Amino acid sequence: MQYATQNIIPVTLELGGKSPNIFFADVMDEEDAFFDKALEGFALFALTRAKFAPVQAVL
Repeated sequence: MQYATQNIIPVTLELGGKSPNIFFADVMDEEDAFFDKALEGFALFALTRAKFAPVQAVL
């Protein structure tokens, strides 16, 4: 974004919608079960790339 403002290049940032996946550096310091769940979430995010919404969000 910094370079875009200097060169006036339009950018679009993906903010995650209703279910963003945000991973912080200290995720490696947590318990194994938490770390495994974080890896599972990342794998679903990275491999599926499918756009879906829960039924309640669509109604």
